Amino acid sequence: MMKNYSFFELINQYIIEIPIIQRDYAQGREQENVTYIREKFVSNLVSSIIKGEPIHLGFIYGKVEGKDELEKMQLHSEAVEKLLSTVKQYANQFNINVDSTISTKAITLKNTLRFIPLDGQQRLTTLFLLYWYINMRKGNGHGNWLTNFKYNNRKSALAFFDELSSNDNILKIRSDIDSKNKINIKDQISKYIWYLSKWDYDATVNGAIVMLEQIHKEFSKSPELNFKEIELKTLSFTFDFFDLHELNQSDELYIKMNERGKQLTDFEHFKAWLQNFTEKKYDSEEQKIFLRDFWVKIDTIWLDFFWKNLDVDYTGLDDLYFNFLKTMALNYHLGSGKEREIPDFLKSLVQDIRNTDSYDREKVQYIPISKFLSNVKREDHNDFLFELFSYEALEFITDAFNALFKLSENMELTVAITEVTTKPFASNSILNAYIKKSSFTLNLWDHAMYYAIIKYFQKVQSCKINHLKNWLRILRNIIYNTYIQNPENLYIALNTIDNLFNEHFLDSVLLSDIINADNFELRFFNQNQLNEEKIKGHLLKNEQWHSCIDKLEKHPYFYGQINFIFNLCQSDGGDNYNYEQFESYSKVLYLLFEKDTEEFLLQRALLSLGDYLIKVNSNWTFCKTDTDSLRSRNENWRRVFIQDDKLKILELLILEIIKRENILLDFNSILIDIINSHQYNIDQWEYYFVESAYPLQQSKLMEIRWNNNDDIRLLPAKTIIGYHLELRTIFLLKFIYKKLLSIEPFEKIEFLWDKGSTGHPGISITGYEFSDKIYRLDIRYSLNKNIYDFCFYNEADIIRNRLANQLIVNNLTDYNYDDNFKHYFKQIHFSNIVQEIQTLCTNLKTIS
Repeated sequence: MMKNYSFFELINQYIIEIPIIQRDYAQGREQENVTYIREKFVSNLVSSIIKGEPIHLGFIYGKVEGKDELEKMQLHSEAVEKLLSTVKQYANQFNINVDSTISTKAITLKNTLRFIPLDGQQRLTTLFLLYWYINMRKGNGHGNWLTNFKYNNRKSALAFFDELSSNDNILKIRSDIDSKNKINIKDQISKYIWYLSKWDYDATVNGAIVMLEQIHKEFSKSPELNFKEIELKTLSFTFDFFDLHELNQSDELYIKMNERGKQLTDFEHFKAWLQNFTEKKYDSEEQKIFLRDFWVKIDTIWLDFFWKNLDVDYTGLDDLYFNFLKTMALNYHLGSGKEREIPDFLKSLVQDIRNTDSYDREKVQYIPISKFLSNVKREDHNDFLFELFSYEALEFITDAFNALFKLSENMELTVAITEVTTKPFASNSILNAYIKKSSFTLNLWDHAMYYAIIKYFQKVQSCKINHLKNWLRILRNIIYNTYIQNPENLYIALNTIDNLFNEHFLDSVLLSDIINADNFELRFFNQNQLNEEKIKGHLLKNEQWHSCIDKLEKHPYFYGQINFIFNLCQSDGGDNYNYEQFESYSKVLYLLFEKDTEEFLLQRALLSLGDYLIKVNSNWTFCKTDTDSLRSRNENWRRVFIQDDKLKILELLILEIIKRENILLDFNSILIDIINSHQYNIDQWEYYFVESAYPLQQSKLMEIRWNNNDDIRLLPAKTIIGYHLELRTIFLLKFIYKKLLSIEPFEKIEFLWDKGSTGHPGISITGYEFSDKIYRLDIRYSLNKNIYDFCFYNEADIIRNRLANQLIVNNLTDYNYDDNFKHYFKQIHFSNIVQEIQTLCTNLKTIS
């Protein structure tokens, strides 16, 4: 049961004991975030005293101990009274007078009941110090209520508060303040003989003294104030008071709340500030009821939800909990924003809150509380106060928790969401977002999807699985196939999702029907994907289509975008699609685009049937089956899917595979069979890629600079400025190793890199040593009619020293000598290269 108390009523009715497992007093810490809160809080308290205005300070929770003892005492008292009454009646029979009165003066609430706070320790301590200060300035000396505040979490702190509350010390401090124009309470107290030097190292004592100094400074701003006129018992600092036993909360929660560490976290400082801020601003009865419920839940069932689901130790609880609250509040403002583009102050908050991917205590960025309140200008130039944790944002946080609780209680809903959002879409289980270390901050796609799920449960009244899946599947496909790369994108995405739910959501209407309505619009998101969802909306009503489409959408490369398959299966060029063809093609395509094989069988099989390469600026790409990002998918095979001439080549490959399905071969063997059936020859550049996987294996970028049929460069980067290789000589390197058992007396064949558009890359056969000199054979393609340039020389640093030993020269059959470069050269047709190298190796071995 909730009760309303003023601080003075509370401390007169209960002994307030700060237990041993509680944290130190922290509102006096001299840190930036704490100083801001302390100054604002004390300023508000003092201002309310001067103006005579009440302040409601939120909720305090804890255990009231001593009720059982009181009840027992009262029961014993009643039993004794009944016994004495019986004795009196018996004695009267014999004219014996018995006095049967008993004394119960000692049985009082004040002497018996102790309040042990779970939450509110900081505010209670600050108010005690404020009342102590006013009492001291009034000259009242020791009051009985001063003994009702105990700091039992530190013996030294307990001793300090006892000394601070003694009559002599109170009067001495007042005398010193009255006798001096200016006094630093912190310095003054530490000079007293009763002050122990060990208190310099006690965080609670230091915090209390700093707070007293702040209170003194604030009152000093009003020198005309007469403290004697202040009545402590009429000061209207009130709380809503909850006894944990009456809330049916166990001691386990109490322990959990205090296991998070002795020093107050940023979250707890924030919570104290927000509670004070909201209580002052939102004062309608409806708002008070909501806030009362909010603050109860934030310290009970919501906290417990995080505690049970975390995968970090208790020291990280507040960080993850606070991060969730900040993110949900941020989501509310991103979704409900009225500006067309994200305001700067909101963009800054997005960047501050989303500052680390996985949880790391050292990387979690402190955000000053002042950033949660911003005076900003609207587009109409009118100022307004932006509150990150506005009343509406707190309502959205509540809705988010309601959704999480609903899902935790309904496994069928949880399974349905997991089926829709599971990989390849969400990075991890989206229902673990913000609760697990790895999902402290979601990527922007997951962020938008999570928001859509919360919005769904915020709106739905009676949730049906089919309805849930329909909405989330379409939203999933649209979200994950739209670029959401920065705060600007995230703002528009969440804003659009918010509008969709606010304007169109009904429990009884599927999203697939809504998007097919006339004049339906959805700004920002990929319109091609939206159009595809309209097509699927009709087909998915058929269970046969549903199963096939669902599997394809979850393919790691297709990622919900399969319109190209519909284009291949249109039966009359209109909106009719051949299911048998769709199913047959789908089985092949699912296997084709699972991942790139080591031998690049997909690329080579496709090229064997036609030039499918896609132009990318100055380069041509073979396309990678890369699923790590939307950009990777869009810049690779999806470019093939949307170009009719390239898509026809893909269809040829599908048909070739289907023709071979009855052959007892596995899928890769079918692709190899297609590759081996190619019709290219050595005059054509395609031959070298189809015939061997080696050139593609040397191209991490999977892009070439195609100058002409005879001049093709393989690039490690987008530009040709840097070092790169040449197609035919890459092929040749592997070809030589394949055809020759040995290249002795040479040691190895290596790439000869070159750079720039005029560079001439090739290969080099190196490591032949004779008469203390090292010789090599460089081979470059002449860029004409399968002719290769051979160049033999010794590896001297200076050109004039490249002359070869005469014995070697005598064994260089038909080589010409270039006196400028001191090397020996000749041109060889591709068909003669292996024989030429073999002959050279044989001749050189005879003289070694």
